[in-house]
Amino acid sequence: MILTVLGSGTSVPQRERSAPGYLVRSENRILLLDLGPGTIWNLARLSGVNPGMVQGVLLSHLHIDHCIDLAPLLFSMRAPEIEREAPLRVMGPPGLNRYYSSLRDLYGHWVEPAGYELQICEWDGETVEWEGFRISAAPTVHSVPNISFRVQDVDSRSSCIYTGDGEPTEDLIRMAGPGVNVLLAECSLGPGKIEENHMNPAQAADLATECRAEKLVLSHLNPGCYPDDVYRDAAEHFDGEIVIATDGLTISL
Repeated sequence: MILTVLGSGTSVPQRERSAPGYLVRSENRILLLDLGPGTIWNLARLSGVNPGMVQGVLLSHLHIDHCIDLAPLLFSMRAPEIEREAPLRVMGPPGLNRYYSSLRDLYGHWVEPAGYELQICEWDGETVEWEGFRISAAPTVHSVPNISFRVQDVDSRSSCIYTGDGEPTEDLIRMAGPGVNVLLAECSLGPGKIEENHMNPAQAADLATECRAEKLVLSHLNPGCYPDDVYRDAAEHFDGEIVIATDGLTISL
């Protein structure tokens, strides 16, 4: 299983960091985690993946910097250059159905499926299997409903957890089970900064320890979160490998 960072930034535009978006790939099976602005263009630019190849999308929450590219993704699939017949599954938090309905109200048939089945589902607490991936979810503490995802390759058993945004919960830690290969954690706060609904490097590192992660990937970095400082702060709280995400980073699990 391979994880590619399509966007390591936040809602604040940065020269070298796009808004949140991630690609999980195992052979020809492809999932997207979050769809911040520009994600589908980075999908092509950084990974060479055609949007028509995507089997599933997992949306952590419905803030604009995490979900707005759902409309461009669906719009692109109506282009004759993208031939799609396989179903597309989109799962997210409560409110996802209403969000998609609002996109249809605004854009009409341009965001409706043509030649394939579109499945929109709000997370109901159950573990599901999509195209050889086992997907579990757990809530975090955020200003809107946010769900973190655990994605496991059924064949190789490799796994990662993506936190989305927010402070961790006991449900998230339990979801890690005996451990995960990678914890992909938001780290939008700088060292020593404490705010509700987000994590700083030390908090993300503590979570990695509690989840028994082999590797911690810190992403969702705001301007002023300098990589060296973020790394040093996290390293005081986590003994495993620490990686500061950059756009285009690819990790084999």
